[in-house]
Amino acid sequence: MGNARDMVRVREARRAFREFRATCFWSYRKDLEIGPDDVEWVAETLRKNGDMRAWRAAERLCLAPTSRHIDFFHDSAEAVAEAFARHRAAIEAAGYRLRIALSQPGHIRAVVERGDQTRGSTPLRSSNS
Repeated sequence: MGNARDMVRVREARRAFREFRATCFWSYRKDLEIGPDDVEWVAETLRKNGDMRAWRAAERLCLAPTSRHIDFFHDSAEAVAEAFARHRAAIEAAGYRLRIALSQPGHIRAVVERGDQTRGSTPLRSSNS
């Protein structure tokens, strides 16, 4: 298998498969073995067939384990810029592209994409906005 990070991603993919089986994976065997090569498929299926909770679970599978998706981040403009830089690096390292929709001091809105698929937006805001 690889390293500890890969093992964590597989464990989280297995957990998501069990948790969202009735809504996203109903047509698959209950005892389907999820391995390292299945993590991206689990995330894609969660996004395609699931609700917002499933979509968030998919995001956690795709982001680097040391990064956390931030919907709203309340801090100074500098802290927002630093947080965005860390997130951008993790997202791009995972093979996604970021398209900046809005960038001003203390507020950045970006759309995450891979190929022709849009993954959602990540607004980061300071408490001053």
